[in-house]
Amino acid sequence: MNYFYKNLKGRGRMKQISANIITWDPREDETYLNGSQISLLEGEVAFENELMSPGKPLVTWYSQQNYQTNRNLAKLPLLTRGQTYQLKLVANVEPRRTLYLKVSFYSRFGEVLQTVFIKDAQGEFEYP
Repeated sequence: MNYFYKNLKGRGRMKQISANIITWDPREDETYLNGSQISLLEGEVAFENELMSPGKPLVTWYSQQNYQTNRNLAKLPLLTRGQTYQLKLVANVEPRRTLYLKVSFYSRFGEVLQTVFIKDAQGEFEYP
């Protein structure tokens, strides 16, 4: 986790903000593999699949996982209710503006509480 400081608008104060960098590793993360050509380069993933249906999730990350089931740790941080968060996608996508970020919030019973779509490379959401 990285920490940086942000100037609060017109208040002359600085606020500590944390930043998590979530990387994509197709060997570990839940990735759409059917017909996909994936190349791992140093610090990069090249993904190509001309037959992939629109709206199909490319990769999925979780904030909670059962380690004994899949031997992976959760990559997403635990969020605080009522707080606003920002997501920024760092990727080269062709054609442009065709990759969306979908953030789903679940109850402890696995029911979807809310879903947020971020259609640009950067966006904000409030944790319900």
